[in-house]
Amino acid sequence: AAEAGAKVVLIEKASEFSARGHDVGAVGTKLQKELGVEVDTDLMREYYTQITCNKTDIGLFNVWMTRSGEVMDYYIDRLTADGLPCNAGSLGKAAAESTNPLTKEFATAIQFGEQQKTADGEYTNHLMVRYIEQYAREAGADIRYNTKAEQLLRDGDGPVTGAIVSTPEGMVQINAKSVVIASGDYAADDEMFQYYAPMTAYAMDARYYNPPDCDTGDMHKQAIWIGGAMQRSEPHAAVMHLDFGAASYGFLHVNWEGKRFKNEDVNTQSKSVTKALQTQKEAWTIYDANGLKAVKQQMDAGLGGGLQWGQLTQPVGGEYNLEAQEIVLQGEIESGLTQTANTLEELAGLMGVPAENFVATVERYNELCDLGKDLDFGKRPEVMAKVVEPPFYAGKLEADLLTMCGGLRTDLETHVLDANDQPIEGLYVCGSAA
Repeated sequence: AAEAGAKVVLIEKASEFSARGHDVGAVGTKLQKELGVEVDTDLMREYYTQITCNKTDIGLFNVWMTRSGEVMDYYIDRLTADGLPCNAGSLGKAAAESTNPLTKEFATAIQFGEQQKTADGEYTNHLMVRYIEQYAREAGADIRYNTKAEQLLRDGDGPVTGAIVSTPEGMVQINAKSVVIASGDYAADDEMFQYYAPMTAYAMDARYYNPPDCDTGDMHKQAIWIGGAMQRSEPHAAVMHLDFGAASYGFLHVNWEGKRFKNEDVNTQSKSVTKALQTQKEAWTIYDANGLKAVKQQMDAGLGGGLQWGQLTQPVGGEYNLEAQEIVLQGEIESGLTQTANTLEELAGLMGVPAENFVATVERYNELCDLGKDLDFGKRPEVMAKVVEPPFYAGKLEADLLTMCGGLRTDLETHVLDANDQPIEGLYVCGSAA
């Protein structure tokens, strides 16, 4: 907006911007075209329609599919000119070819930077936004941190004309022709969380957001106070990850009784759900001395199923770094997040599960591995690995909430809509707030 000549004031209550993730989803970028990466947009639209039970706003989805490429090309040109490498994200062959909506993936990822995490600990998307922040300043944008929006300005059913904000020096009124809400999600607001996603509130073991507790739904509420409406479909979906080996599809998962309770060959969101549906939501991921080696083989073969959806230290397109993961494992053992023992009985004691059940579960799992067919839950045999060689490991599965995917109602021009689906003049929304 600043480059287009608008006078821009950016209001942010934290001391710095928030940016997370390792890549950005786009379709039809110049980089993808150069690499011969084609996304079947018809199939992708069909999949999204299916997995959301037709709740997807196909109009908005079409805008993303047809316009995201040209938007990303702008950033590709500018960021690469400033020395920030751009890559098309890697995609496992199995995920690309899958016909299962839970494991199907499309090659939409664009990543800036050599690795997902830089040497100084800054994630790729955070690094990208640091550049963009500087571009905005160069274009004349007035960026004000430690400044909190308190109330949107609207006279009756008229347009939004600005906002009242609080600063360390006091309250300030900012008059504006338009306001864009880009404030992220609301997961740190307990009232909104319980109202829009009570099951997720129960399933969650911990919140993970940086900076912490900034995602309190401030602008959702301020938009509602002047007539805006939230999306219709409830409960809202969550981005929730199971830590400590949970995303390793080949590992055995057991519940609080020491019994297997699911097909582990699903995405991390589904793993979190099945854990919460047990009588008690404590659960563990189990592997042996060869477990991490099996993960490397699966990842390098393009079968998917690495720890933490791959590796934060793994360059795009590079091999799985077994040594780096072994260092991570030692840290988890030292912190108590992963237990280790030389016998299954001893491991069961450390986990606090019935040893008889646990040993029987492992023996049954090993039988299915030998058989080459998971008769109990239907897991892909090529990602199954026996648990036979000590030492044995048990990682405590914790469902970490990253963000809530629910927001303000919007149209194809990104206006905030009221309860009658009428646009509120001068008020727009984008990102996770939408």
